[in-house]
Amino acid sequence: MGAWPFELRVLRAQVAGLAMDDWPLCADRLSSLLRACRRRLTCQKDVELNQQRTVRLLFMLASCAVRMRDAQLAVRVMDHLVTESPNDPRLLSAVARLHLQLGSIRQAELQFMRIEQLVPSDDKLARMNRALYAVASGKYEAARELFNSVAGDAIEDRVCAANNACVCDVYLGHPQRMLDALQKLMVAAPRAAGASEELVFNYCTGLDLQYDGQKLREEKARKMVDVAMWAGDGFNTASFKLQ
Repeated sequence: MGAWPFELRVLRAQVAGLAMDDWPLCADRLSSLLRACRRRLTCQKDVELNQQRTVRLLFMLASCAVRMRDAQLAVRVMDHLVTESPNDPRLLSAVARLHLQLGSIRQAELQFMRIEQLVPSDDKLARMNRALYAVASGKYEAARELFNSVAGDAIEDRVCAANNACVCDVYLGHPQRMLDALQKLMVAAPRAAGASEELVFNYCTGLDLQYDGQKLREEKARKMVDVAMWAGDGFNTASFKLQ
């Protein structure tokens, strides 16, 4: 394996988890790559490149630990990440969001506070972090407003903001408002939003809450026809929640 290109070895590690659902094997392969990068760092060879690779592998390993529900491993990896780049707001933000996924609200809050000291108060990253923290704290109305405030002109930003805001609408008991917002976005940007598995899943969740019986089946069938116009063959049909 030593002669294989780095990117191919990363792909080999990820295939174990994503295709084979063998996350322990994925973690082992990522750890092996991580050790190789650190050995190169001690040799002072391609230092900057190997530092970048080290951070990237740590992120992958942390995500792998979350998939395995190994909170202790995830926290250890995240501590290493913070040590690698203590003043990188995007890195700290990613670490804080991993803490949120693990339910470590206090640890996430500490990282978010550090980020607030590194970026302007109106920075999009800071506002998104506040929104995610508000969700974790059960403040869904405030979170919804913050998510909507970060939606820019770029379609990627609008899709991400709408996807997060719609979750808040569900918790606030407004499935119809969620359906209206997502449908409007899907019509405006069918290729990006209408074919997004996450948005379709959330839309169908709203349908489940709003309708039942024949009306529910008709609405989902209509959405399947819409999605078929824009999505590729690889679209995950489980997003329609047909069972």
